[in-house]
Amino acid sequence: MIGWRHKLPAGALYFALTATVIISILISAFILFQFTTEKEVDLYLQSDQLRVDIENDCLKQLYLSPESLENNELIQTTRRQWGVLQVITSSGGTSPLRYQQTALVGEELLNDSLALVTTDGIHPIALAGRTILKGRFEVPQAQFRRAYIEGTNFIGSKLVDGQVNRGPKHIPAVRKTTLEQINTYLNTDLSQKDSVVNLEDLDSLNQSFEETTIWVNAHATSDLSGINLKGNVVVYAHESITIKNNALLNQVIVVAPKIIVERGFNGNAQFIASEEIMVEERVELLYPSFLMVSQQMPQTPSEIVIGEKCNVTGGIMIYQPQPDRRFPALLSIDKESIVVGEVYSSGYLENKGMLKGRAYANKLNLSTRSSVYENHIFNATYDGTALPLGFIGHHWVEEDALLKPISYERVVE
Repeated sequence: MIGWRHKLPAGALYFALTATVIISILISAFILFQFTTEKEVDLYLQSDQLRVDIENDCLKQLYLSPESLENNELIQTTRRQWGVLQVITSSGGTSPLRYQQTALVGEELLNDSLALVTTDGIHPIALAGRTILKGRFEVPQAQFRRAYIEGTNFIGSKLVDGQVNRGPKHIPAVRKTTLEQINTYLNTDLSQKDSVVNLEDLDSLNQSFEETTIWVNAHATSDLSGINLKGNVVVYAHESITIKNNALLNQVIVVAPKIIVERGFNGNAQFIASEEIMVEERVELLYPSFLMVSQQMPQTPSEIVIGEKCNVTGGIMIYQPQPDRRFPALLSIDKESIVVGEVYSSGYLENKGMLKGRAYANKLNLSTRSSVYENHIFNATYDGTALPLGFIGHHWVEEDALLKPISYERVVE
């Protein structure tokens, strides 16, 4: 038999080799894709677990005292004061698996309907006009009475909607730790601070709470005008600061002996003064905002004055170490203004607006066009039942309050 061979065309061999190469590339790509996908999934799972662990750790610190702060090999935690609030930061991991969470923390004000506590005395508090009282009250003689002021009797059939008890001999003292925190800011020496910038060199600053605090030197007397400040920033002046209504403030701290907040301002901050804070009309101090005056020198004015049609959500406190008959501490809230939170005055409280929350005052004051009255209320509201459920602010008198987060700042690297 004569043998024979079939000769393959050269093009077919080229096609076979090309197909083999393509298939090899596809198989390699598939293997690489599978490996990469598994690695990315593993990285994602590790990242997600790290995030959960850090968030849980940050929350856990809320229930520990600063002395009991816990750290471990994987997660580091810091905790510090920010005005009357606190900042808790938990972080862990290494790039590309690094996660950090910072919580701005306050104290929960339980809605126990407490509306007003003032010292006991001989005469009951007198009510006139459209005065509304709701909640629990601790007042002189455990009662209220009707009065006639500026040609107006008490309007309504019921003096108080709630419970009335006799007031204490002295109102509770402001917490020592709170006063220490406030006085630390008032007694600041900028020459001892590392990160100080001059106000005139700034028009905008957004400083994360994970970074170093920036101190803004506003010199003796300054206006905050057309400036945008946010976060971990303290503005300090030696004499006075005026906050113009075109300034943008968010979570910052302002410190000066005298502070003026101009008509129409809208923002949130902690304002700390040693003499007075004047809030002009139609100002919106958004949550969480705090107004605090702590007298440093005797026989100097101590006032917080809130003008008409303002809103303040957070808390207010004015404190004198010793009573001063010539310059008594005064917290004044004008007509149609609303304050939400806890307020405290070691001297007089004059409320012509609406208080939603609780108030502590040594005495009540009322000034009209024709006279000045002590322990009188005219056309005002005290409502201890109107505090929002779970409201987070600051307790001026109560220790060991439950800490709760106000806001979070998260960083992923």
